Order: sequence, then C-alpha cells, then structure tokens
Amino acid sequence: MTKLTQPTTAEMRERHDADDIKIIGELSPLEMRMSLKQAHKHRGILLDRLEAADNEASTLALSLWRRHYKKDSPVFELCDSVAGIISQIDNMSAGISNSLEAAESKVNHLRKVRAMHFGLKLKAEAKLEAANAEIREFQEALDEQAKELEMANRVVAEAGRKEYKYQAGNP
Repeated sequence: MTKLTQPTTAEMRERHDADDIKIIGELSPLEMRMSLKQAHKHRGILLDRLEAADNEASTLALSLWRRHYKKDSPVFELCDSVAGIISQIDNMSAGISNSLEAAESKVNHLRKVRAMHFGLKLKAEAKLEAANAEIREFQEALDEQAKELEMANRVVAEAGRKEYKYQAGNP
C-alpha cells in the first residue's frame, strides 16, 4: 500500500501532469479519506486565494473608479465575481488608455499649432522689420529732402534780400 503525504502549497502548484490524478475507483478507503482531506485542505487554500484575489481586485477597481470615473459616473457597483471585477478593471483600463491616447493626440495637435504659430510669428516679425527698414529709409529720404528744402528756402530768402536791397538802391 502506498503511503500518502499531504503536499505543500508549492507541490500543489507544480502538479499539472495527468499521471498525478487517480481515478476514484482505484483508491482504497484509506486513500479515499486521505484524498478527501487533501481535497478539503486544497479547497481551503483555493478559497483563501480567491478571497485574496477578490479583495485585491475590488481595491484596484474602486481605486480606478475613484481616480478616473467618479466625476462622470458617480454610481458604481462591483460585480459579484472576481472574473466580473477583473472585467470591470479591464474596461476601465481600456477607457483610461483611450483617454490618454486622445490627450496625447490633442497635445501633439497643440504642439503643431504652436509650431505653426511660432513660424507665422517669425515671418510676421521679419515682414515688420522689413517694413520698419523701409520706413526708416523713407524717413531718411524725407529728412534729406527737408534739409534740401531748407537750404533752398535760405537761398531763396537770401536772393530775396539781395533783390530787395537792389530795389531799395542798396547794392
């Protein structure tokens, strides 16, 4: 008769081969009782793991909801099963991912608009500088003409004084 020992949790995780499974009809009454005890212990371990998974998944789902969805969806209830909660987490994660992609798209668009604006600003500044240069040149030409006109007025005034003196008999 084979002596059965209770496997550790690590050993239970490693058992995946079909050779480890015996058909119930092949077990002796003692082996059957031992198998039932092992199954009961294994069931307890699995229930503990399920409870831990449920707690972790619930905490994560509620955290995601509070941080990203509470404002837009104030009413939220967790699903009854761990699989349902994981599905909720998956859906919220997908929504967050879509929101991030949309935000990245907006940021990229704004960067392009900013670059275009900067380029247009540089062009406008260059045109403004060119216009200011033309205005300075025009002002310099006007100043030069004003000097010439002032000189011409002096010449005319001087000529007028000389003619007045001539007419008055003073050469």
